[in-house]
Order: sequence, then structure tokens, then C-alpha cells
Amino acid sequence: MASPEERRTQDDNGQRQVAGDGRMAPEERGAEEGRVQEGARAMRSLASHFADLTREVSTLVRDETALARAELSEDVAQLKRGSTSLAIGGALAFGGVLFLLAAVAAALAIVWPLWLSALVVGVVALILGGAGALLARRWSSPESLKPTRTIESGRSIGRTTKEALR
Repeated sequence: MASPEERRTQDDNGQRQVAGDGRMAPEERGAEEGRVQEGARAMRSLASHFADLTREVSTLVRDETALARAELSEDVAQLKRGSTSLAIGGALAFGGVLFLLAAVAAALAIVWPLWLSALVVGVVALILGGAGALLARRWSSPESLKPTRTIESGRSIGRTTKEALR
């Protein structure tokens, strides 16, 4: 019976083959096993990368949710403080404005009849009050309560992800 070295031949492409019973020579078996192990490592590496990606995306979503909650909490707290200050300030200012309006009406009553001076003071007060209400409405609009930092952060992450996938 011939030894493995004697049974090896070359095919048409110059590749070594084992002649006879089809068994591989020891160095060819080692090379084949190396390719199989390398493929298994690549699959483990791919699985490891996918697991890392899943874990990082999960962490990112949790962090962004926490940021959104914190930002909304800050906005709600700011709105509470602003509303409370507005109510207290408005009540105090209302009393002061009533006295000032009465004083202005009394001063104008020297020149005009009392009813006319009271009417002029009332109309001016309504105009100024309406302008203040419109201004307060603009400051309290839903647009001003938007979580802008969270939205910008989300857009930035989306752009980065798209660039990374290209």
C-alpha cells in the first residue's frame, strides 16, 4: 500500500489532490479545519457585532426617552412657576391698576365731564389689557413647550445612522 505522499497527485489547475481512496493528506486536513474555524469565528464575530448593536440601540432609546422626560419635566415645572407668578403678579397689579385708573379718571374729570373721563380711561385700559393677553398667549403657546433639544438630538442620531449605513 502506498504512503500518503505517494498517493498525492496534481489536478489540471495545479491543485494537489489525494489519489486512490479520497483521504486528505494531514496538512490539507489542517488547512481545511483552519478555514472552517475561521468561518466560525467570523460568524461569532458577526453575531457579537449584532448583539452589540442591539444593546447600543436599546441603550440609546432608553437615554433619549430619559432626556425627553427630563426636558418635558423642566418645561412643565417652568410653566407652573410662570403661571403661579403670573397669577400672583396679576392679582397685585390689578389692585394697583384700579387705583391708577381711578386717579387718571379723576384728573381728566377736571377737564371733561366725569362720565367721559371714565369712558376714555376704560377704553385705554381694555386696549392695553388685550395687548398683554395676546403677548401672554404667545409665550404660553404649545410651540414654546416643544422639547427642542430632544428633537435635535434625534435628528442628529438619524443623520449619523444613515451615514454609517452607507
